[in-house]
Amino acid sequence: MRRNTRSWGQTSSWGQTSSWGQTSSWGQTTRRTFLAGVGGAAALSSVGVVGAKPDGAPRTVVLRSKDAAELAARAFPTTDAAYSKRGSWFTTGDDSDGSLGSDKLQFYIVPSAKPFNLGSFTLGDIQSLSYHTKKVGAPVDGSHAPNIYVNIYTEPDNEDDTASWYGYRLNWEPYLSNNLDAPADTWVEWSTDPGTNQLTFFDAANLGFFGFYGQPTLQDLQSGTINWNDHFGSATDKEIDYATETVKFIVFDTGSGWADDHEGYLDAIELVVNSGRGKSGKPTALRIELEA
Repeated sequence: MRRNTRSWGQTSSWGQTSSWGQTSSWGQTTRRTFLAGVGGAAALSSVGVVGAKPDGAPRTVVLRSKDAAELAARAFPTTDAAYSKRGSWFTTGDDSDGSLGSDKLQFYIVPSAKPFNLGSFTLGDIQSLSYHTKKVGAPVDGSHAPNIYVNIYTEPDNEDDTASWYGYRLNWEPYLSNNLDAPADTWVEWSTDPGTNQLTFFDAANLGFFGFYGQPTLQDLQSGTINWNDHFGSATDKEIDYATETVKFIVFDTGSGWADDHEGYLDAIELVVNSGRGKSGKPTALRIELEA
């Protein structure tokens, strides 16, 4: 049965002209490094929950300095700032002699691998994803766009795959969030839930550029197919049912074009999915604390 098609708002000047969120060749290299080293990173704890919301607090996995190194995340664990507990992971352009993008953060979450062990789930199974950043020296807005963003890659299935090693890549840019409110030097929550700083997404391979204001939300993705050509005549003209796609990686990134000049902190990631690791079929909630 065909799913309903959604409609969204207007293009921002950032979306048409900037390279925010563009993934470089670092992606494949870091992916291989991650898969080689992820096994010993940390002990997992996740919990099955009842109903639409977790029954109590999610279980927590704590990642520290050794994990940042094993995951090849290019992050600096620190106690200088923390959203929760005592630390966070810092990203900074300190490699002035390196090539462009040398300080690009790429923190991969492989759902089925240790230490996460969430099993297999689709984009339609995601109840919510949230994380917290503290950007140094500038707010997150249309004039100061760069900030730690999320790429979600899906498993290739030989049906309209956009790359050899993944199916789709969906980019969730903070500055394109609904109800944006993200002052400088302040901990800010980004979430797929409706409200302040609600994350929205684009698919550059099918849209043709890097995002626009009024993009689809997770809820739009889960309630209907998306045809980017309905909003921009140059975009791919086809109905895409993203909700049925299996999640391969969830990646926290900085853009290769601006990573070397960006300073900011990342902490307290929460993910709730409707299926996965638990045999009961009940939702699973996981909180990832980033520590020194």
